[in-house]
Amino acid sequence: MKFKPSYTFLLSFFLLGVLTIPFGFAQNQISLLVLTKSTGYEHEVVRRDHGVLSFVETTMLEIGARNNITVVTTKDAGMINVPQLKMFDVVMFFTSGDLREPSADNGAPMGGNGLSALVEWVRSGGGFFGSHTATATFETLSDFQLLSGGVFDTHKNQEEAAINVVDSPLTLHFEKSFRLLDEYYIFKDLKKSEHYQPLLILDTKSMMQEEYNQRDPYPIAWTDQVGHGRVFNCALGHREEVWSDRQFQQFIVNGIQWAAGLESVDQNEMMKKIRTMTAEERRAFLMKLSPEERDRFRERARERFGQRNEP
Repeated sequence: MKFKPSYTFLLSFFLLGVLTIPFGFAQNQISLLVLTKSTGYEHEVVRRDHGVLSFVETTMLEIGARNNITVVTTKDAGMINVPQLKMFDVVMFFTSGDLREPSADNGAPMGGNGLSALVEWVRSGGGFFGSHTATATFETLSDFQLLSGGVFDTHKNQEEAAINVVDSPLTLHFEKSFRLLDEYYIFKDLKKSEHYQPLLILDTKSMMQEEYNQRDPYPIAWTDQVGHGRVFNCALGHREEVWSDRQFQQFIVNGIQWAAGLESVDQNEMMKKIRTMTAEERRAFLMKLSPEERDRFRERARERFGQRNEP
């Protein structure tokens, strides 16, 4: 009897590199706007000293140079407007407070229509990356919470904690769990759409402080979709050591590329990980891919093997 491959089989072989279609599209240039205006508390990692770029800004420029991402850094929230948003693929917020107000860091305020312009830009296909303090920005405005994913409640002392990794194209370079010293936000009113996908889970039960270990584990990084746009949030990044970590940097790159609508996974890393999966794990992993990624795989499978009759 002639073997007729199923789509699960075809997709698995595609991911294993049997079909010679490159998974990543890192050659595509991405334009990224990094906004670090702090109307609320200004974190040390985004503080400029006598006009010298902050640690996060410098790091993002270095990451961009290595990964074909054109980075523009600013504290001018006035850049969030319709004409200038059109110049970028992704906007990153390491911000706090009401950005329409003046701030001690001399960042220009956002215009009155800036927030609505940002949300509409994302709905129309723009990418948003909320970094560390994004949930502490526009805390009373539900429109922004569509992008930030929720609202900052509090945090306690910095602590080393275990972080569990959810299998995703954005997290393939991580082990299943790792430990990290950082400042961990506690959230309220998390917004979860049907497209919401947790990426990193804070293992609160591994922590020393009661304010954490009395809580159930919760996500500290996730993706979501708003209209046609993609949203990537990562609440890590209080410390310079975190931003200096190459695995964290790769995670940021993956998230930015995903938010820009590009694939962001190194095919070799994917091959190594999938080869260790059982058939059941592989099927579960495939189901976690975005609809766009699955559609792309199906199209490649049809091109190679012809149309399959659906049941």
